[in-house]
Amino acid sequence: MRIRVGLMALLLTTMMLCGTAAQAAPIPFKRAEVSFNPQGQPLAEFLQEFFSDQGLSVVVSQQVRARAATISGQRGGSPSKVFTSICAANDLISYYDGSAVYVYLTSERITRYANLPPARVEDFVGAFQKMKLGDDGNTFTATSGNGLVMVTGAPRFVEQVQQLADAINGQSPSNATVFKYYKLRYAWAADMTMTIGNRQQTVPGVATLLRELVAPTAQSAYVAQDRLLPRSGNKLRGSGLASVGKPPLIPPGEGDAARQDEGDIPLPPPQPVQNAAADATPNARIVADTFRNAVIVRDAPDRIGMYDRLVQALDVEPQMVEIEATIIDINKGKAKKYGIDWRWQNARTAVNFGRSGVDPRGRTLADALGANNIGLLNQLDGFQIGAIVGDAGKFIARINALATDDITNIVARPQVMTLNDTEAVIENSQTVYVPVAGAYDVDLFNVVAGTVLRVTPHLVYESGRRRIRTIVQIEDGNVNVNQTNLAGQVVNVPLVQRKAVNTQALIDEGQSLLLGGLITDQDEKHDGKIPVLGDIPLLGNLFRQVEKDRQRFERLFLITPRLVAANRITDQRVPSSPDVSVDQIRVDQDARDHAELPWASKEEKARYGIPTDGARDAAPAPAPVPAHEVVPAATTQPAAAAGGTP
Repeated sequence: MRIRVGLMALLLTTMMLCGTAAQAAPIPFKRAEVSFNPQGQPLAEFLQEFFSDQGLSVVVSQQVRARAATISGQRGGSPSKVFTSICAANDLISYYDGSAVYVYLTSERITRYANLPPARVEDFVGAFQKMKLGDDGNTFTATSGNGLVMVTGAPRFVEQVQQLADAINGQSPSNATVFKYYKLRYAWAADMTMTIGNRQQTVPGVATLLRELVAPTAQSAYVAQDRLLPRSGNKLRGSGLASVGKPPLIPPGEGDAARQDEGDIPLPPPQPVQNAAADATPNARIVADTFRNAVIVRDAPDRIGMYDRLVQALDVEPQMVEIEATIIDINKGKAKKYGIDWRWQNARTAVNFGRSGVDPRGRTLADALGANNIGLLNQLDGFQIGAIVGDAGKFIARINALATDDITNIVARPQVMTLNDTEAVIENSQTVYVPVAGAYDVDLFNVVAGTVLRVTPHLVYESGRRRIRTIVQIEDGNVNVNQTNLAGQVVNVPLVQRKAVNTQALIDEGQSLLLGGLITDQDEKHDGKIPVLGDIPLLGNLFRQVEKDRQRFERLFLITPRLVAANRITDQRVPSSPDVSVDQIRVDQDARDHAELPWASKEEKARYGIPTDGARDAAPAPAPVPAHEVVPAATTQPAAAAGGTP
């Protein structure tokens, strides 16, 4: 019997929530009968007079007025009967909200949706019935499972129901808002700002990301913001000790408006987006605790749990990636003069330089490594490169060998540690300040140039294969202050020369990306003279010698990303080899790479089991590999080095 009673109560509750059309307060017409005999009177005007006689306010919609309908003929009886006949004849609907009668066309009926907390649906239904909203033509449907409310009726009725839903949704009982503290281990709670050259980049933290999701702004905050810094230096202008307690003096032409031309354009303040998501969370507040690297969230009890999984997904341990950049300069003139023929290969790597000819001494740096290059251009005169290097150590060893003849020069080999999906920046630049006279003082404008390398790694795990997708942005430039004009006069106007390479690549773990094509001409002037005789006016030119030399260099960038274990620290043991440190492993690898070079001693080759030249002669020579042929990776051991040596 109790079960039957419970089922009946549940059924009644469900019926109440599924569809509700409460008896709204009727229009309070007067009891006295009325009589009208309009002749072509506009409908809107007649309704105004009719309700004015009844002592009521009426709001006629714009669509009813725009239709310009008229009313004619004798009409009489009770006010309710007269108004009902007018609505039926003119296809009208009405709604009384307690203060005024709203008249619409039937086609103006609308349907809207509102969202309530599931626990507040019963409160909403009770308030709706007590306020006597709605009638047979103005209804709503609510579900207690998900808190969804569908409202159908006249626009004024729908507006009232939405206001009621917002009021119930915004009620503040004692436990309306709660606080939760999220301690972050790996992610940053606050925004991080980095200054690189004359640019300032802001990377949003977890607090900003959550705040953007809860209350989005017109200016998207989850994208890293990048802006130019002002090019002019800060001016003193009486801002020293004498200016203590005085307002700053801003001469004409200064301020934010003047600095917009210099690149220092302030970001506009975030503007909230007007949508239902922002209006539904008026009490939500997210604050970053920079000191403890934590996020504090204040929100409704039924919403606070949705932050848990999102914060947990954002605060994960990232994979560490080491970025090694080797900057190499190639003297193209000497390379062409000496002639070098490289033919080195491993299982899957190749790099081609320039044009391969028949005479080994007439080639220009041809076939440096081995197989599996990526889209090398047709072999033309000059130095062309674009490849994936399989073993960066062997490649650097051959570059060092050419350095003895001043053909190559390793300019720098910086290393930096970064996290997965985090940009690593290596910068070596110089700033030149140029004085520019103004109306009040002299401004100093900075000119920044140098080598800036940006690398963003992204790890890709697929079918047990680990690859690294890299976004590489390289900018190489220099500043020359002393310039000569057409008249031969030296002017102190800086000349900035910038070269840039922007690319993306997907390489396997252990490979490197080799980029090049940046050519620089270097002019040198050498003056020689015989002492005393070379200083004689006019005749001294006979005892002087001026030599001018122009050398052309091509700059290469070898980008090597490496995955680093979390415990890869100096003198720390690696998991696979508990008795060998990481530094020792790197030293052994460099020694083995050197032993594979053709000029290595027999003792070094025997130490690592590398066959000597005699053993290689006895073994069958491998088939030559064309420069553009793709060679599959070896399944057992890498292919031996083949071909000539530098």
